[in-house]
Amino acid sequence: MVKVHLIQFNSSLAANGATLDPDSNAFLEEVSGGNIAFANEGVPVFFVRTGGAEGWFKEHYKEYEPPYFILAQGERNSLAASLEIISFLHQHSLPCHLFYGERKKIGEELVALAKAYEAKTSLKGKRYGVIGTPSDWLIASKADYQKAKRLFGVEMVEIPLEEFYQEMGNKQILDEKAYHDFSKLTDRQDELKEAFHIHAALSRLADKYELSGFTMRCFDLLDKLKNTPCLAYGFFNSEGRIAACEGDVPSMISMAILNAVSGEPIFMANPSRIDITAQKGVYAHCTCPYKMFKSFKLLTHYESGLGFGVRGEFALDDFTMFKISPKLDSFVCKLGKIERNLAEENLCRSQIEVKFEQPIDDLLEDPKGNHMLFAYGRHKKAIEYFFTLIPALA
Repeated sequence: MVKVHLIQFNSSLAANGATLDPDSNAFLEEVSGGNIAFANEGVPVFFVRTGGAEGWFKEHYKEYEPPYFILAQGERNSLAASLEIISFLHQHSLPCHLFYGERKKIGEELVALAKAYEAKTSLKGKRYGVIGTPSDWLIASKADYQKAKRLFGVEMVEIPLEEFYQEMGNKQILDEKAYHDFSKLTDRQDELKEAFHIHAALSRLADKYELSGFTMRCFDLLDKLKNTPCLAYGFFNSEGRIAACEGDVPSMISMAILNAVSGEPIFMANPSRIDITAQKGVYAHCTCPYKMFKSFKLLTHYESGLGFGVRGEFALDDFTMFKISPKLDSFVCKLGKIERNLAEENLCRSQIEVKFEQPIDDLLEDPKGNHMLFAYGRHKKAIEYFFTLIPALA
């Protein structure tokens, strides 16, 4: 259940109305649908219970930060007062949004808003590591760390790749049970052991720097270790600690946002094929959170034939695809359904064919880099509200 800080107000003339409170409570109960707790915490929403309440709002609105969310009901001149308030906010160039109409729909919108607010609040103060520099081919995927902190409250921590190699010297396995289970899936036991050493080294670095996630220049490991962190990334992303490939900072930030909004693990993938006419795409990568799979196999990393690439079977379910631009000034978010799992030899190991609900011309005309992020479920409205709460991007 999400929380909404409901600020109720009405005309003093209606304060003693015999049915005002019972009717308002019945309205709110129907809006909630058992999914919203109206409390003194959460995202602030102004509930205009009657007409004649505009003066109260004008007197008190500055106690809260924009944007302003107004809730109106279809009686007692609530809508008329709400529209006057909206007009007042427009005159002062203040962002605002009106919730009005079918009550179930209002409830769904408020749930999305509350999730967005909780996500924004949860990100503030979190630290994300950049281990090594971004991969050389990410020529358009750099990010302004100070802008990320200003917009989302997140701090970027640069960590030399040499520190990771130093941690590898400990040759530690943190999860003996997982290592035992994975050892049944491959006969390459020495490589598997080192893949778990990679997991432990990254985990120690994340603990040392108090990171909620990281991205690493992972392709350098191919020359140095003849192995990859793909297997380790699957653990981190299943546990809710963001792990992004290739030193891709915008993708890491996008993963953090989508995870915070949805509460779901995130699949980071390359767009392999896009069919604008059919509104379909194929997306693939060599790692994915194990929690997203129905089953999986351990293969090699696609490009190198080294280490471990994970081929998983995804549920044929609804998804939300999201990515913020490298300049952190725009985003793309689309809904769709996973239609098929593929197993093609000329693509990264985990492969999905998806069908989008919206036109996808912009995925080619205005790409946000070379990765996209997927979560199970339908979170587009919550993502949109998240950026409504970030005035610089609204």
